[in-house]
Amino acid sequence: MTKKKNTQLSVSQEENAQVQHILEQYHQIANNLHVSEDHIQAEAALAELNDLPESAQIFLLKELSKENQVDAADVLTAINKLSPLKSVRKEARRSLIRLESTKIYPRWELPIDQPPAISVIQAPTNPPRFWKGMVSDTDAAGRVQLLLFWEQGEDYKEVRTLGFYLEFENEGVKDFFTSIDSKRTSEKFLAEIAARKPNIKWKNCSLAEGRRLLVYALAVHALNKTIKTPIDYRAHIPLINQLVFETESITRDEGSDNLHNLAPQEVIINFIESWVYEDYGTAFDLLSQDSPLRQGLSRDEWIERRQAWAKAAEPGDLEPGYVYEREEHKPNLWLPKLLSKEYSATHKEFEAAWSFEMDEIPLSEPLPELPQTILIYEETQRHWFWASYILVQEDDDWRIQSMTDEGLHAQILPIEDLQNELQEFDKQLETFAENYKHKEAAQTDEDAENDFEEMGIRIMRGIHYTAALIKKLPLDLPSYEEAATRMLTLQQHEHCLAYVTLIIQNFPEQRGLYLRRQADLLQMLSKKYSDQRDEERAERHQELAMEALRESLTIENDLEAHMSLAELLLGEDELDEAEDHLLQAKDLITNSEEETEIEFHLGEIAMEREQYEEALSHYQHAVEIDPEATTWFAIGEAHHKLGHFEEAEASYKRAIELEPNHEGYPYALSQLYTENDQSSKAIKVLKEGLLTNPDSILLHIATGFLYMDSGDFHQVEILLKKAEHIDPTSPLVHTFRQTFDLTKRKQIHLTNKQSEPLKGKKKKRRR
Repeated sequence: MTKKKNTQLSVSQEENAQVQHILEQYHQIANNLHVSEDHIQAEAALAELNDLPESAQIFLLKELSKENQVDAADVLTAINKLSPLKSVRKEARRSLIRLESTKIYPRWELPIDQPPAISVIQAPTNPPRFWKGMVSDTDAAGRVQLLLFWEQGEDYKEVRTLGFYLEFENEGVKDFFTSIDSKRTSEKFLAEIAARKPNIKWKNCSLAEGRRLLVYALAVHALNKTIKTPIDYRAHIPLINQLVFETESITRDEGSDNLHNLAPQEVIINFIESWVYEDYGTAFDLLSQDSPLRQGLSRDEWIERRQAWAKAAEPGDLEPGYVYEREEHKPNLWLPKLLSKEYSATHKEFEAAWSFEMDEIPLSEPLPELPQTILIYEETQRHWFWASYILVQEDDDWRIQSMTDEGLHAQILPIEDLQNELQEFDKQLETFAENYKHKEAAQTDEDAENDFEEMGIRIMRGIHYTAALIKKLPLDLPSYEEAATRMLTLQQHEHCLAYVTLIIQNFPEQRGLYLRRQADLLQMLSKKYSDQRDEERAERHQELAMEALRESLTIENDLEAHMSLAELLLGEDELDEAEDHLLQAKDLITNSEEETEIEFHLGEIAMEREQYEEALSHYQHAVEIDPEATTWFAIGEAHHKLGHFEEAEASYKRAIELEPNHEGYPYALSQLYTENDQSSKAIKVLKEGLLTNPDSILLHIATGFLYMDSGDFHQVEILLKKAEHIDPTSPLVHTFRQTFDLTKRKQIHLTNKQSEPLKGKKKKRRR
C-alpha cells in the first residue's frame, strides 16, 4: 500500500549537537545578516545551517522560536526567505508567528541587489573566456576524462577548471570537480596527471567537443532515470550551464576542427544538439556545401537569422529520442558508442526523433531545418519532432544534404495508409516479442539491452504515425489512449502527459478518469524535477496535480482521488483538509487494503498533532488488517512518544523482523535504548543492523557516536573509516569526522591538563 515515505525519526545525538552549536552562535549569524549587502552574503551567513539535515533544521527552528530575541526573529526571517527547502521555509514562518505572539518582531530585511551609485562603480570583472580543453584518448573504452579551462579575473591571471569523468555506456557523468587556480598551478596540475598515468594519452579538446561529450553523457541520465549525476555536479549546474551551454556560438575554426571523421549518426546527433544549444556555427558546418538547408546564405547570415529566432524562442533542455538508419535497419539510440565504423556508400538515410523546450513564435519565413511540431506539452512548452536526413560524403566527411519533415509527410498520407502503417508496426512488435521470448534464456545482457533499444525505437516510430492519425481523426479516443499507454510503457511521462491532457480537453465523458491519470503523471514529473533540484517546477507540478484531483472530485466522488489528494495534502502539512478527504474516502471503501491505508494516514495526522493515543488506535487498527513492517514501526513511534518502553521495544523489533534491510528501524530502537540508559543494548541492535545493512552510513555513524560517548575511540575510528570508504562525500560522514576530531582534541587537552604539576606556593609544614 502507498505510505508516506519520510517517516519522522527522533533527532540523533549528532544532529542535536550540531543544533546546539548553532544555537550558541545565532547572535553572530544575525550580525552577519545585518551587515550583508546582497543575497549572496545573506545566503553565506546561513551556510552552516543549510548544511544540516532537514530534520535537524526543523528542530533548530522550533528551538529558535523559544529564544524571544529579535536576533532569533531575524535569523528565522532569513531562513524563510532563502532556504532551498520548502518544508524549512514553512516551519520558519510558523516559528516567526510564535515569536510575534510574544511581541518579538524581526528588524532585518532581505537586501535588494542593486547596482552601486555611479560615483562608486568599479571596472567590471573580466568575463571568463575559454582557454583550452584536454580529453583523455580513451573513448574506445566508452569513457573519457574531460578537463575544460577558462581564463578569468583581473588581467585574466586566474583559471577556472571544470573536470568531468564521463562514462557513456551506463553511468553518464560519473564524477565532477571545479577549482580556481593560477595559470602556473593549472599547468602544473596538467603535468602531474600526465605523469601519474603515462599510459593514458591526452589530446586537445575544443569547447564544442567538450560540450558534445558532456551532452552524450547526460543522455545516459535522460534514458536511465535511476542514475543521478554526482552531488558536486548538481550543486554546480548553474555554473556549468553558464560556461558550457549558454556561451556565445563557437567560432568557425573551433567548431570545424572537431567535425572530421564523424560517423553518420554522430553527424545528425551533433547537428541537432548544436542547433538546440544555439551553436549555429557548428550546425552550419555539418551541412553539405550545396545543402538547401543553407538557403544560399553565407555562414554569418545563416547564424544571424537563427540567433534572432533563438532570442525570442529560447530553445533548450534537449531530450534525445533515437537515430535510426533506414537503409541497413540498424537502430542506434542517441548514445555515443564512439565507434570508428567504415562506411562505403556515398549516401546514407537516417531517421531521428527528439524534443526540446521553446516558446512558440510566428515566423514570416520558416526555418527549413526545423520540422513541424508533432506534439506540445503546454506547461513546459516541450515540442516533439520527427525528421529524416540524407547524408552525403564531402571531402571524406559525412555531411547533411537534405531533411524531410516526417511528421508533416505522415499527415499528408490518407487515413487508410496511416492505419495500415500502424497495423504493420503492431505485427512487427508482436513478432519481435515472440522472437525475444524464444531467445531470452540464451541472451547476454548486452543482447537483451540491444533488443529493448530496438523495441523502444519501434514503439516510438509507431507513435509518430499515431500522432498523424490523431490530427486527421481528433475524436478517435482509442488512438489517444494507445499513444498514452505506449509512452507510459517507455516511461516517457511528459510525452504521456501531453496525450492525457488532450484526452481531457477533447473527451468530456472521460474527464474524471483522466484527470486522475493526469494527477499521477504530474506527481511523477514533480519528483523528476525535485531530483533535478528544480524546486520551482517540482512545486508547480505538485500544485497542478492537486488541482486535477480537486476537479476530478467535482465530477465523480472517487476513493482513489480522495486518497491521492489526501497524500499530497499531508506532504504540504495541510492536515485538516487531508483528514476530511480520508474520512470521505472511508465511506467509499471496497476492500481491506484501502481501509488499512486510510487508517495509517489518519494515524500520521494524529502523530503530527501530537495526539499519540489516537494515532496508536489508528495504527493498531491498520496492523490488525495488514501487519506490515511500516505499520509496526509507526506503532513503535507512537508508544515511544507515550513513554511506553516495553511496547515500543516490541513494536520496533517486530518491524525489524519483517523488514531487516530497513536501516531506520534498528536506528530508532537504538535511540529508545539510549534514552533509557541502555547503551550496550543500543550498540548490539546497531551491530545487528549492520549485518543486514553493511553499507549503511546512518548505522555506522550512530554506532560511532555511542562508542565515542563511552570513550572507546579505537572503535569509533574503525567505524568512521568504514563509513568514509562507503561514501567519502557524505555530509553526515564529514560532520561526524569533524565532531570526532574535535572530541579527541578536547580529550587530549584535558588529559594533558590533568597531568600538569600543581603550581603555587607550597604550604609550610607544621612542626
